[in-house]
Amino acid sequence: MKKQSLANWAKLLKIKEMSESLVEAVEADSRKVKKGTLFFALKGEKVDGHNYLKEVAEKGAVGAVVSKDFQGTIPELSLLRVDDVLAALHLFAKEKMAQLRCKIVGVTGSVGKTTTKEYIATLLEGKFRVAKTQGNANSQVGFPLSLLNQDIEEAVLIAEMGMSLPGEITKLVDIAPPDVAVITGLALAHVEFFPDGLDGIAAAKAEILAHPKTGLAIINSYAAQFDVIMNKGSCKKKVYGLGCENRQMDWSLRISPDGLRLAEGENFSPLFSLPFKASHLCENFLAAVAVARHFGLSWEEIIAQAQLLKGYKMRFETIDRGGIVIINDAYNANPTSMRAAISNLPKPKSGCQTIAVIGEMQWLGKFSDESHREIGQLALECVDQLMCYGKACAPMMEIFSEAKRPAEFFHTLNDLKKRLFQIAKPGDVVLLKGSNGNKLWRVIDEEDPH
Repeated sequence: MKKQSLANWAKLLKIKEMSESLVEAVEADSRKVKKGTLFFALKGEKVDGHNYLKEVAEKGAVGAVVSKDFQGTIPELSLLRVDDVLAALHLFAKEKMAQLRCKIVGVTGSVGKTTTKEYIATLLEGKFRVAKTQGNANSQVGFPLSLLNQDIEEAVLIAEMGMSLPGEITKLVDIAPPDVAVITGLALAHVEFFPDGLDGIAAAKAEILAHPKTGLAIINSYAAQFDVIMNKGSCKKKVYGLGCENRQMDWSLRISPDGLRLAEGENFSPLFSLPFKASHLCENFLAAVAVARHFGLSWEEIIAQAQLLKGYKMRFETIDRGGIVIINDAYNANPTSMRAAISNLPKPKSGCQTIAVIGEMQWLGKFSDESHREIGQLALECVDQLMCYGKACAPMMEIFSEAKRPAEFFHTLNDLKKRLFQIAKPGDVVLLKGSNGNKLWRVIDEEDPH
């Protein structure tokens, strides 16, 4: 990030007489603080940043944004007292973005956000200087921190915007209004907070279209079925999807024995191939193509950059473990992404098996039993053996039990790991898929999971 004095930061908060020490980074996690950091003492459900002020001072932080309710003092640390620490963080990020001259591509949706963001960045990097929100920094905290800690001057910014509750995307759009908005697929994610299900989720995702600066929306064909999305805002809306025969698609992907061909209306690309075959990854790629075409890339430029695409960590990531093919898709899960993962698994070698290690899908509320039962039925058709983790997986276990198919339930990751590598043999395919809270990726860590 561009260094500024603490006094300049304080001016935005109408705070006078502040230190001229230079701020070199901003953080809300005390573990990441280093010399020159401005720390935001956020209070969460389990952790209160105010309890770590002494620690961040010892690490060399130059200041901390704290609540006015905090009565203590830290002699080594300049304190910026505010009514709302998170609002102050948003204010700083908004001010930075207002001063920049960059085009912004905002990406939201229930599935494929991070992969789509990465694919857009890869395609555009062949022609433009590109910045992007880091990793999965798409939350009310991670998003502004990612923007503040980067040099994004004169770049095309690819900004991933996530949400758990209605109104959260509106706050992120206020910080970084997109010139182009992308809505990927919709799914029953965080639906516990949306009593009206997908309709409520669609309305929340549509918040990305409301800003007058947004001129173009690139919308997944399933999301385009929701009127609340297609009627939101004044921007031009175009639709992408894998359906070859749907003439309403502005962008589609045609598959033939000779290769792939991109279609933009009646305009077709040359034949080409991709480094992956999974349908949901192809759909994410298609969204990236739509953005690249908007920015003027030719088919040839897109196809050349497409050869640089690669899997993103814990998003249908392929790992070879002693001849066992592990598909690590353990970052998160909802019914839509679970279906995509199971349906796109590679085939095991002849005489070998497919093992699905499934963690419960969280935050589904009243939709939980039905969703797990649906995925259990799909798994019955696609996998040879099921290994479950999390109480909500009970309907899946019932389905396999009724069909007299092998399925096991585990209470600890350590037991699951031991059993998996007793069962799995070279040539087998193993899927790891579950909500983030399951931490299924620990099953393939070198160290024992806890």
